[in-house]
Amino acid sequence: MVLQMEAEDQNFILNFGEDTGEAYEVKSLQDTSSREGLTEILGNYWDSHFVFQDFSVASVIFSEFYKTKKYPTRY
Repeated sequence: MVLQMEAEDQNFILNFGEDTGEAYEVKSLQDTSSREGLTEILGNYWDSHFVFQDFSVASVIFSEFYKTKKYPTRY
């Protein structure tokens, strides 16, 4: 499993990738409290529900992922 973060101007998107043997699956965390619309990060446009603006969320997720190597279940 791989954790990837893209960031620009205090906007963060977190993606988890995993090779299941049959396909490469990608999961993205959602911020259900975020605004509607699109947010540009590094030239890509993302649904704003996938964009975090609180770096402490990314920090906690990276820490948890480093320890467990699993997709977080509480975010």
